[in-house]
Amino acid sequence: MTYSFADTSTPMFGDSTLSIQGDTYTWSSATEDSTWHYDTYTDNANANSQTVTVKGLLGASWAMVSGPGTATTISGHIQNGVYGENHQTFSGDGSWVVSAVTYTHREMLVDYSMQDNGLGDLYLGSVGYDNYTGANGTLNNWWYANGDSHSTFTGGTTPFSQQPSLTVFGTTYQFNDSTSYSDNTSDGSDSGWTDNYHGPNGRTLQLVHHNTYFLQVWDPFLGTVGSNAVTAMPNASLTGITWRARSAPTFAKPQLWLDEKLLNWQSGSITTAGLLTDTYSGAGITLTIQAQVSDYFAAGSTTTAIVTFTSGATGSGTLAQNQVFSLSGHTLRNAEPNHSSPWFTGTNTILKVAGVNFAFKGGFQDSLGNRTDVFASPQTGTLSISGTTATSSVGTVKLVQNGTIRSGTYSNGQFTVTGNLLIYPLGTQPSVYGPPAFWVRGELYLRNATTPTNYATASSGHSLTLTGTDAWILAGTDATGDFGGTCSTDPVGIFLVQDALGATTVPVIPANADGTVFLDWSAPPSGMPPAVIENNHILVYLGTATEDTSNTASAAYYGSATVSDQTPWLLKLRTDGSGVATFTDYSTGTSTTGSYSTQTHLFQTANAASDFPMPVYGVDPNANNAVWSQILPPSTTGLPATFLVNGKVWRYSGTDSGANAVSGGNAVYQGYYSSSVGTQTLTVSAEDPETHRRTLTVIDPFTGSGSGTPIHGTLNNVRGSARMSDGSEVYSGSFSGKQFNPQLNNTGLLSVPSDLDVIGNVITFGSLSDSSATAGATLQYEDTSFSGSITASLYSLLARSQARWQWSHASSDGSWKNPVPVMQLDAGHTLNLYPASTSATPSPGVVLNPAGASSFRGPVRVLPAGDLPMDFTSGPQP
Repeated sequence: MTYSFADTSTPMFGDSTLSIQGDTYTWSSATEDSTWHYDTYTDNANANSQTVTVKGLLGASWAMVSGPGTATTISGHIQNGVYGENHQTFSGDGSWVVSAVTYTHREMLVDYSMQDNGLGDLYLGSVGYDNYTGANGTLNNWWYANGDSHSTFTGGTTPFSQQPSLTVFGTTYQFNDSTSYSDNTSDGSDSGWTDNYHGPNGRTLQLVHHNTYFLQVWDPFLGTVGSNAVTAMPNASLTGITWRARSAPTFAKPQLWLDEKLLNWQSGSITTAGLLTDTYSGAGITLTIQAQVSDYFAAGSTTTAIVTFTSGATGSGTLAQNQVFSLSGHTLRNAEPNHSSPWFTGTNTILKVAGVNFAFKGGFQDSLGNRTDVFASPQTGTLSISGTTATSSVGTVKLVQNGTIRSGTYSNGQFTVTGNLLIYPLGTQPSVYGPPAFWVRGELYLRNATTPTNYATASSGHSLTLTGTDAWILAGTDATGDFGGTCSTDPVGIFLVQDALGATTVPVIPANADGTVFLDWSAPPSGMPPAVIENNHILVYLGTATEDTSNTASAAYYGSATVSDQTPWLLKLRTDGSGVATFTDYSTGTSTTGSYSTQTHLFQTANAASDFPMPVYGVDPNANNAVWSQILPPSTTGLPATFLVNGKVWRYSGTDSGANAVSGGNAVYQGYYSSSVGTQTLTVSAEDPETHRRTLTVIDPFTGSGSGTPIHGTLNNVRGSARMSDGSEVYSGSFSGKQFNPQLNNTGLLSVPSDLDVIGNVITFGSLSDSSATAGATLQYEDTSFSGSITASLYSLLARSQARWQWSHASSDGSWKNPVPVMQLDAGHTLNLYPASTSATPSPGVVLNPAGASSFRGPVRVLPAGDLPMDFTSGPQP
C-alpha cells in the first residue's frame, strides 16, 4: 500500500532526540519517497558528529535504526516511539511473577528484524526466548518471526486439578509436579496441562487435560493402563472414570488348556477400585480369572486369583502366586504350542501388518478340532487366527498392536480387520517402490504421490531419492548435509548409509506414511529388552546394526514406533558386552554416551548433570508394557525399589548370604558400573528388632571415597535417607529412579514433661522445603582423643550453602510475637550484635565482618597503654 507523503519537518517515528547506547542523538532532517520515510539524527556531542538513519514505512508504527555508533555499530528499531536494540539479551537473578508463579532467575534473548509475509507486506518481527526458573517451576517461552509462539511449564508445585492425591487400583498416588504447554500458530491454538503423581515402587499416574480429561497409569505389574476421556474435571473419587480394555492377559498366558480344550484370551478389564478380570473362551466354554490387584500383586502376597468357568455346568478354582491352577475335578494349565507350522496360512510364516512383520510363533489344536495360529512382533503385538479343522481356510482374527485391539476375519488368504489395515504374507506383494516414508536423523521423508521414487520432508523441504531395482540406492540431504547408500528392496528395522564425507554413518528407518516404523520379527539380542520406557516414552527394538557414533561396534537400536509417541531419539545398546550405550537426539544433533547394565537393565550417563532424561528400563510391549526382567524387594522388608547414591540410581538386585537375613540375606542394590576395578554395591541389613535400625554399606570403586573403601550409615525409616560416614547422603528412590520425598506430618506437637536424655550423638530436625528426605538442621556431639587428652565438641550444621544463625529473646514475658534480636551470624559470615532494646527491628551495635570493614556504634575502650595490643612475640610494645 502506498501512503500520501508525510510532513518531513518533524520526525515521524520518535521524539526529536533519541538515547542510543548512552549517547543522545538529535533529529536533523527527513526525506521520503513513495514508500519509505527516512529520519536522520546526529550526535552533536561527538567530535565526528556521527549520524543514524531511521527508516520506516509511511504510516507504520515501527522503523529500523542503523548507524556507526560510538562503541559498536548501531542496529536497532523504534516501535511505538520507543527505541530498542535488535539483539537483546538478559541473564540474572531477581523476582518475576508470571501467571501467579514467582521465579528467581531469568534468561532472555530476542532478535528483531524486518520480515515479509510473502504477500509483499513488511512487518517488524522477532525471534527469541524468555525463560524463567525458580523453586516453583521452570517456564520456557519461545517464538518465531512469523508470529508462532510456544510455551512450556515444568516442575509446578501445585496440581492444576487441585487434587493432592488420587487412589487408583487400590494404590494411593501423591502429587509430584505439574507441567503445561501452549502453542499458538497460524493453524490455530493448542494448550493443555498434566499433573504427575507418584506411587510406591515406581508407579506413576498422569492426569492429562487436552480438550478432555483422561488418566494414564503405569504399574510395574499391570503395565500401562489408560482411562476413557471425560469432559469434566475428575474429582478425588474419580467418579465416572472408566478404563480402556486391556491389550494382553495379566494373570496367565493368552492360551489355556481346560481339560485339554483350547481357550483363547478374549478381553481384560479393570475397575478404579482395582478389580482385574481376564476373560477366555473356546470349545463352548467361558472362563474368567479375577483378583484385586492391590492384594494379588503385593510383594510376598499369598492371595490367589479366583477362576470361574461355565461349560454346561459351573466350576471354580484358584490361580496361585506360583502360576499353578487348582480346579476340583478339572485340569487347567497354560497352553504350549503343539504345532510348528501354521494351520491357516500354509507355508507363509511371516505376515506384514501395516508395515510391521509378524512371525509365526506356534499353532494350537485341541481334541475337538479347535485351532489357533499365533503370529507375533516382539516389539508391538500379536495376531491370532482361530477356527476349526472343518474350515481350515477360514477363521476369526484378533490383532493386538501398540495397545490397540482389532478384530476381523481370515478367508482364503485374505484378511479383513477393523481399521482396514493392510495384512498380507511377506513376499506376495511386489516392492515396486520404496516404503511410504523414511525417518532420517529425526525427520520424516514422505513419498511423492506422482513420482514414487522421490521423498521430501513436509516442512523443511529436504529430499531423498531411490534408484535401482535389485537393490535400492538412496541419496538425500538434510540440515546436516548429504547422505546416501544402499538398502534392501524390502527394508525393515534399520539400515545405515554414509554422510557426504563418508566419515560417519547415518541411520535410516523405513516407515509408513503416518510415521509408524517398519519393524522386523526378530527378538533383540540376548539380555536386551524388547522395549524400554523413558519418561513415559516407549522406545522399541528396531534392529541391530553398526553403532552410528562408533562405526566399530554393533548395537541394538531402540526408537519410537507409534505416531502418538514419535520422538527424534535413538538409544543404542552395544552388543559386544562392553555395556556402552549411546543416546542420540537428532533434533539437536547431540549424542550422550553412558553405560547399560544387563543385570539391572538400566541406562545411565557417565555424568549425572548431562541432559539425558534418565533412567531407562526394560518393558514388554506384549504385556501392556509391564516391567521386563526386573525384580522388586519384598514388601515385607519395607525397602525401596532403588537408592540414589551420589545422584545415581542404584537398583535392587536381590539378596546375599549375609548373617542379617532379609529373605535369606542382606538386601543388595547395584549401580551401573562394574569392571575389574569392582562393582558398585549397596547392602542393607535386616531391621534390628530392638532399635529398628538398618545399616547401609556402600562400596563405590568408581566415584566413592577411598576408591572402594566401604562407607556406612543408618537408614532413617521416616525420611527414607541416610547420612553416610563420609558426609554424603543416600536417598530412597522409586522404581523409576525418582527420589522419595516423604509426606511429613508438620501439625503434631510432642511435649516431654521431664528431662530428655538423648544417648545418640546426632540430633536432626526440620526439612528442606524442596526435599523432605533431607534434614534442615543437625547437632552433633563428638568426643575425640588426641595426644593423650579428650576434647568434647558440639557441631551445628544447616543444610543450605546460604545459612544464617539468629539468637533472640521475647519482647515481653511469655510472648512469641515480635522477638527481639540479640545476635545474628548472617549468610555472608558477618556477626551482628544488637543493643538491649524492646524493638523488633533494632540496628546492630557491633558489626564484625571478616571479609571487609567492621563497625562499632559506641566508643571502643583500649588498654591503658594507649593502644590495642599487637601480636608481638618479644620486646616492648611501641
